[in-house]
Amino acid sequence: MRIRRIAFRVVTVLAVIMTVLAATEVAFRIFRPQVTQFSGRGLFHGDADVGHRLRPGRSTGTGDAISSAGFRDREFPLEKPAGGIRVMAIGDSFTFGAVAIADVWPKVVEHRLGEMFPGRSVEVIDAGVPCYSTEQELRHFEKFGRRFHPDLVVLGFFVGNDVIENAETRFLRVVDGELVTLQYKPILFDRWLSGSHFYRWIRRSTMTQAKAAGQPGPLLASLARPPYGNAYIDLESDRLKVCEVKPPRAVRDGWERTQSLLRRLRDVLQRDGIEFVVLVIPDEFQVDATLFRSIVDAKGIRAESVDVDLPQRRLREFGARENIEMIDVLPEMRERTEKGERLYIPENTHWNESGNRVGAEALVDPISKRIRRR
Repeated sequence: MRIRRIAFRVVTVLAVIMTVLAATEVAFRIFRPQVTQFSGRGLFHGDADVGHRLRPGRSTGTGDAISSAGFRDREFPLEKPAGGIRVMAIGDSFTFGAVAIADVWPKVVEHRLGEMFPGRSVEVIDAGVPCYSTEQELRHFEKFGRRFHPDLVVLGFFVGNDVIENAETRFLRVVDGELVTLQYKPILFDRWLSGSHFYRWIRRSTMTQAKAAGQPGPLLASLARPPYGNAYIDLESDRLKVCEVKPPRAVRDGWERTQSLLRRLRDVLQRDGIEFVVLVIPDEFQVDATLFRSIVDAKGIRAESVDVDLPQRRLREFGARENIEMIDVLPEMRERTEKGERLYIPENTHWNESGNRVGAEALVDPISKRIRRR
């Protein structure tokens, strides 16, 4: 009898747990379906030439969807309208955007240029793809972007990780529509459990971009001790290596490949008669002195061993030698941050709406001058 009572209680407890989990799952599917900009089953699919790309028709979770061409943008005809202006923005998640599509810098540029050139068709195509290296951006343009015949291409170059990523010649993999590192091995039942919205919420609350980067998710970020959580400090301290006066070998290799890739991209565009501009996107620790001090103090880094302006200076010097226009927004963003304006999403590394506007405004004048010259 005792065994029967124990078994009955175990079965009752399991039944209650299953009922609660089932009810929670239903609630998540109705009130909080798990679709985000950067992860979500099916957002990515593999490509033999570029590693991964966006899946056409997939919702991004902010009221927009991936176009048939694989861009986070509306549909565009291959041929631009007669007398029209067409710009293509390429890059990684900073170009793809971590805010609503209307507030991402390519679309803000499109709106501003439309005001400057009334009566003309103005199109700025957002062809950014999260977690792309410069080589992938080049390949993606050659395979998918150039058939849209843009007049000008803007590369959004994020100094925080593009240099280091360019040292790696292998690409991230796609597993069940999500990006994973080459070393990723799915945990037990992970693929089966990923069908649950509740499970995906738990996973995404503790890790964003599906293990492609060690970035804390919103739940961990909200529980972190102010002003910055340890996970974010760890992430940003790794990125600080690009500013080291005596950088490690991976960073030196990354700079060499970055310069080579920028030359290749310039040459590809020149052959097609397409103009080229680079928007140099700073990391938050370059803009926010509080974050920089937090990293230095937490990691015991000697402040004199790093030069936070070094990446921009190297890119400007390189651009001057190679005739590539570099748009540097670091001084403007630093000044605004010192005045108390927030330009980055807290502990997310990406620009918020204000940061995107700063980047866009810096591009409007040089792009409009090139349009008038044409």
